[in-house]
Amino acid sequence: MPRRAAAAELASTRLQLAPHAVVLRVPAGSLALLAAARAGTPLPPLGTDDEAVLAVRDGDGATLEPLDPALATLLETAATPQPRTTLCALARRLGAAPEEDAEIVDGLAADGLLA
Repeated sequence: MPRRAAAAELASTRLQLAPHAVVLRVPAGSLALLAAARAGTPLPPLGTDDEAVLAVRDGDGATLEPLDPALATLLETAATPQPRTTLCALARRLGAAPEEDAEIVDGLAADGLLA
């Protein structure tokens, strides 16, 4: 495939959040509370603000990890299929350097979070 055609195909690719992943908005401190409950240690209070958490199904369970607000916005936008170029532009608006936007989006795809 000629280079120009490959670039055009990549630019028109639509990506969305993978079906095994979801961005959750939970009270701040929820992950710390869960960790303390699992460890049997005193439970910390929950905050009044929300924080974004990425939940990813893996086998019989799920992993939960905190998300940077900009990354949460990018992944929430991808809850519906978006052109790759739209996600790259959003990454730039959220603070990515122009040379990093595609790297971020392609990295999320390589990690299986965008499909």
